[in-house]
Amino acid sequence: MEIKHILVDMDPTKDQQPALTRAIAIAKKFDASVDLFLTGYHKGLISNWFWNEKELENLKAEYLKSKRRWLDTYVKELQEQGIRVTSDIQWNKAVYKSIINKAKESNADLVIKSTHQHPKIQKILFSPNDWQLIKACPMPVLLVKEDVSRDYSQVMAAIDPTHSRGKPKGLDKVILDTATDIANRFEANSRVTHCFQAMNAELWQGLSINPVGSKNAIYSYDEYLKQFRSHISELFVNAISSYQFDERNQHLEAGDARDVLPRLTKSNDVDLLILGTTYKTGLLGNTAEAILDDINCDILTVKMDCAKSAEEEMEGCCL
Repeated sequence: MEIKHILVDMDPTKDQQPALTRAIAIAKKFDASVDLFLTGYHKGLISNWFWNEKELENLKAEYLKSKRRWLDTYVKELQEQGIRVTSDIQWNKAVYKSIINKAKESNADLVIKSTHQHPKIQKILFSPNDWQLIKACPMPVLLVKEDVSRDYSQVMAAIDPTHSRGKPKGLDKVILDTATDIANRFEANSRVTHCFQAMNAELWQGLSINPVGSKNAIYSYDEYLKQFRSHISELFVNAISSYQFDERNQHLEAGDARDVLPRLTKSNDVDLLILGTTYKTGLLGNTAEAILDDINCDILTVKMDCAKSAEEEMEGCCL
């Protein structure tokens, strides 16, 4: 993964800036520049009807100046660490649209945004802007949890060697290349997983599949499960054959991804989960949203075609 320019979404409502902390670490590993970006908007200024247009523009300008001064304190901090840094602030109600427009304008290789972590239930809560970024940003998006006290030590790639739901074959390679590159730069342990789910026995009994006498006849449900897992295993092994994953770090897991993937990331202390998205009609699926809501680590989404416009067809999540 080539990262030369990082766009960081800054949040003036927070005392801590996890996205920036993570961006600094990545910038140092990749020798990348950082662009600090702030979307400024104040509903109170717009809702006051007694200001005329000129007064409103002046108030907006003063508001953005105050946010610029806040942003400049972080610019100085990065410069002192020897990181090439620029900054920008724009007035826009739609945060995700503003971030995407800036990312395209600046030719960013990576967009980093902080997520909100609920302290009582110990899970990440994704905002509407987080979901829209995952769905619409043509560049890779890194959503960062609040705890960034350590560098990445466990990186996991989530692939789909079955290429279900029309996912492009090259997407797994993008995910795997990204995972191994980041793991190497951070001297982290790299893992790979695929969650698969066979049809249940009840459905099997209601279908006439591979009847007796056919070339590849399957005579029992147990035999079906055996052959199904063998087929998935072969696809999985072939997909990762060019990479140096230790056998202990290969996680081919049977079960619903909504249950398996959160369990895997937790049991293996995964700091960064990398998965793929691809442009297609429709919003991000409920399954993907359920999975991501239960994963308590940084999440990096990569795309097959970063040249597509963010205003084109929305994509689904490849899990």
